[in-house]
Amino acid sequence: MQFNNSYLYHISDGSTTTEQIASYYSVNKSQVKPIYRNTNKDYLVSVPCACKELNNIVAYFYDTTYTVQQNDTLKTWMNVTNKFYSGQAWNAGDGKIDTGQVLPIHLVCGCVGGSQSQVVVTYTIQDHDTLPQIATSLASTLEGIES
Repeated sequence: MQFNNSYLYHISDGSTTTEQIASYYSVNKSQVKPIYRNTNKDYLVSVPCACKELNNIVAYFYDTTYTVQQNDTLKTWMNVTNKFYSGQAWNAGDGKIDTGQVLPIHLVCGCVGGSQSQVVVTYTIQDHDTLPQIATSLASTLEGIES
C-alpha cells in the first residue's frame, strides 16, 4: 500500500478546540496547526494518506471513525461530515445508521507523484474564494495549485 503525508484543511466555526479537532481526525493535538484565512482561524491537520480502492474508485484516503450519537439521522449525518470534516468525507456507506454504531470516515487526500518535498493540502472551496486568495493563505502559487 502506498502512503503519502498530507494535510487536510479543517474549516473552523470558532467553537471547536484543537483537542476536539484532533479527536475528530484521530490524531495527536500536535498534528493540528492553525492557519488564517482572511480573519478566520482554520486548521491544517497532518495525516498519513493511503492509496486504496473504495466503491471502484482508486484514490488517496485518510481513515478515521465517527460514533453515531442519539438522534443522528442521515440528514444530521451529512451535517456532521460537513462540520467535522469540512465536506471532505467520501460516502462509502450503505445509508443506514444506528446509535452507537462506529462508522468509518474516508477523507479524500491530495497526493503528488515523484517529489516528496512538496506539501499537499486537501482544501474545501468556500464562498467567495479565489485561486489567488487560496494560494496566498496556503503559502503557495497559482502554478503550485494548478499542478
